[in-house]
Amino acid sequence: MAEIIKRATRRGTVRYDARVWVDGHGVMKIFARRKDAEAWAADTEARRYSGVFVEPAGGRTTVAQLAQQ
Repeated sequence: MAEIIKRATRRGTVRYDARVWVDGHGVMKIFARRKDAEAWAADTEARRYSGVFVEPAGGRTTVAQLAQQ
């Protein structure tokens, strides 16, 4: 389930924090438009359920670390 939170910045502009829960922790991205936040959240959830989603932190894994596993 995705969560969209509206917030104001110090300059007074509105931003939308989109958070999708994956494996017990949230993956978050910030958008200027709510429509974009909802689209990203829906796409991320669809990729997660289809098994295509790659967690951003997973991209920081080196080849050496994968070889050790």
